[in-house]
Amino acid sequence: MMKYYMFEETLKDELTGEKYRCFGVGYGEYRFSDVCLEEAPVREFVRTLNEEQLEPIHFSGAVEDFIQGLESFQKERRNF
Repeated sequence: MMKYYMFEETLKDELTGEKYRCFGVGYGEYRFSDVCLEEAPVREFVRTLNEEQLEPIHFSGAVEDFIQGLESFQKERRNF
């Protein structure tokens, strides 16, 4: 049985040219790059995907929901 996994990569910002570290999520050959700049949330997300045995057909939707949740959380943090 395949499992979801987290990966780390270094990318280059197109505007500034600066390199940055980010984390992505994969399942087999399918990968979503540059999902988050922080490791802990992605690690927890991957753990949840594997525990819940998410069907691969729902993978892209789950990643979209995860990113939207991060964006909402960051907006709330800025309001404090």
